[in-house]
Amino acid sequence: MIVTTARKQAKQLQDRAQQIAIDLDCSFVKRNDLSVSELINGWKQEVLVTGANRLSLYHDGEEAPFFYHPNAAAFRAKAFLKDGYDVFVQATGLKPGSQILDCTLGLAADAVIAKLAVGEAGRVTGIEAHPAIAYIVHQGLQEWQDAGEKVRSAMRSVEVISGHHLNYLKLQADNSYDVVYFDPMFEAALDQSTGIQALKQYANYETLSSEAIEEATRVAKYRVVLKDHWQSTRFDEWGFHVEKRRLAKFQYGIIEKKQR
Repeated sequence: MIVTTARKQAKQLQDRAQQIAIDLDCSFVKRNDLSVSELINGWKQEVLVTGANRLSLYHDGEEAPFFYHPNAAAFRAKAFLKDGYDVFVQATGLKPGSQILDCTLGLAADAVIAKLAVGEAGRVTGIEAHPAIAYIVHQGLQEWQDAGEKVRSAMRSVEVISGHHLNYLKLQADNSYDVVYFDPMFEAALDQSTGIQALKQYANYETLSSEAIEEATRVAKYRVVLKDHWQSTRFDEWGFHVEKRRLAKFQYGIIEKKQR
């Protein structure tokens, strides 16, 4: 991967782009008024463009880039703050002070809702396998302004870790998180929003493993939660209990360790 600047304000953005290249241990390349397609064709690598208001990751010159946007989290947050209900919060059983490990962070929509649910005393940690995606999402959470104060505070408080969830789980002590959560990318595309579609170019499609579920069960104090397509065989394969939601395209499966 290479890092460059947007065409506009290239000089003003160069210092930040160079720092991002250092952070991600990759090369900085001056834009020189080249198109993204020309940069990709010339360097044969993905291109991260540093703009004035966002970071954009291009896989090739034809596809839409990946950039941070809260997507449905903004609507969910507004509803949750109004009536205190969210299906994800209900499935995970989060309460003020809870600690949750989100093993498949993505755009961090669930993580933001989780932080609203657990409050200042709680902890939300999210793991993202793709280093550049983790970086972009972390920066987006820290810098996004188009949200209320409570939502912005929740976004700033999500801990983002770049790495593979199994490796991280293996390093954690028994019962070190109240909840461990998985939302693997569906083979069937359920969400047609631009952010999710762009993310799918970089998604880790490695099959969720039995070892990961075993480690999650060890690390979770109360429950392991899996969100998956309603036709998924993984619920039965690993012993998740599903309280089916009528007409829902996805369901939540739960491995309950003990009641709180």
